[in-house]
Amino acid sequence: MRGHRRSQKIAVLLSFVLLFILQYVASGEDFLSELQKAQATEGLSIILSGQENGKLLDFSGKKLRKIRLLPDGFAGTEVSLSPDAGAIAFASTSGQSTGSSGLSSFLPFLVTVNPDGTSVRDFRTIVDLTNICWSLDKKYLAFLASTVNPEGKRETRGLWVLNIRDSGPILVDTQASISCPAWSPDNSQLVYSLSDNVKMYSLEKGNSRVLVMGKDATWSPDGKWVAFRRSDAYLLIDPNGQGEKSLLKDGQALTPLWWSPDSRYVAFASRVNPLASLSVEDQIDLHVRRLTDGSEKRYRLYWGPVGAVPQFQWVRSSALVTRAKSAGIDGPVR
Repeated sequence: MRGHRRSQKIAVLLSFVLLFILQYVASGEDFLSELQKAQATEGLSIILSGQENGKLLDFSGKKLRKIRLLPDGFAGTEVSLSPDAGAIAFASTSGQSTGSSGLSSFLPFLVTVNPDGTSVRDFRTIVDLTNICWSLDKKYLAFLASTVNPEGKRETRGLWVLNIRDSGPILVDTQASISCPAWSPDNSQLVYSLSDNVKMYSLEKGNSRVLVMGKDATWSPDGKWVAFRRSDAYLLIDPNGQGEKSLLKDGQALTPLWWSPDSRYVAFASRVNPLASLSVEDQIDLHVRRLTDGSEKRYRLYWGPVGAVPQFQWVRSSALVTRAKSAGIDGPVR
């Protein structure tokens, strides 16, 4: 009798385990179908940006597709698209002389342009650009950069905010770092990191306040949450500094948390080999997660250049997806 009861308990336990596995697999397949539908109908995509020739993750075929991010005739690095891919900011590699003699090195400077090559604006006193973040209304940029004087000599490096239509750059901090997306939905504030603290800068007031201890802060486009890293965890907190909660833990995570334009999904990259440094690692895992239930898809990508941290961003653009699918395939992902 005891043996029979033990067998029944084991059978029930195995049934629960099997049911859990089936639900987990079904949830993952449902999430993948949701991503594929969103890409096909809305153009919701993740792109590997930074260079003029980027890559788009094709959810339907688990492929990386080549995509030129700059209009024809433009060349540059540190390429950043607005969330709707309707505006582009980059460091133009046509460069400019750093001295009156014209013999010294050339410095890539900030340029903004529409995808069709119109509405070109250049800012030749803003150089050494990294981490360019668009506001949702495409009026403001935040970035790390140096300024140069009329003689071409570098002056101040730091975190800057720029109204691309009618003003010069405003210095936020000389020691800060910034990750995208960084802007509030009303385009009046941005989050950044400084000395293991997440800070919030107000355009109206021209000052900053500490929000929480952490780093690699990003702001959800719906405005509800600021994500940040502390130790091996990604956490969320509301913009008023209340309601802090843990989202997930990954000891091999490399990047900030990237938000989709609708705030339904997030993504981040992690190391494949925890014992390898970025100087020798040539692969990363890209994690894509649905926030409502924690469903996750993981894509293993061959990554280069070796030693650099990958720059991904979400966009919503059917035109970009169409262009990518008409271009060549860079390679499969696992």
